[in-house]
Amino acid sequence: MGGPMLNTLAVSKRLTDAGMTRDQAEALTLAINEGLTGTSATKDDLSQTETVLRADIQATEKTLRGEIASTADALRADIQATEKTLRGEIASTTDALRAEIQATEKTLRAEIASSADNVKTELRKEIVDVKTELRKEINDSHTSVIRWVIGVGISQTAIILAVIALIKF
Repeated sequence: MGGPMLNTLAVSKRLTDAGMTRDQAEALTLAINEGLTGTSATKDDLSQTETVLRADIQATEKTLRGEIASTADALRADIQATEKTLRGEIASTTDALRAEIQATEKTLRAEIASSADNVKTELRKEIVDVKTELRKEINDSHTSVIRWVIGVGISQTAIILAVIALIKF
């Protein structure tokens, strides 16, 4: 890098005019000149640095874009794999739930059939009991009716005989 140009003679003269000794002015002027030439940048230096930085930025951008694309592809693959796994788990869970529902349905149907058979058996028993009771009541009613008919017949006969006996007297 080249540094800016310093007119060391003019600077040294100004310093001696200001009251410095010639040795002091020369030493200070040399120190300033060394500092400027070693650390100062020229327009060409800045232009070269800008060009290098632009190239670095473009290379970094290209690298980052590649990494982003690679990461996006990897994430898409992970998402697809996760989706496939989840779909498999959902299908497996659905099948298990369906099997459980069918087993529960079968159990409930068996319980309903058993309960229906028990109800039928109890109803048949009650029907038999009611029939037996009705037959007994009917038989009791027959006996009562027969007794009543016999009683009425005897009473009528007695009345008829009494009327005949009264008519004969």
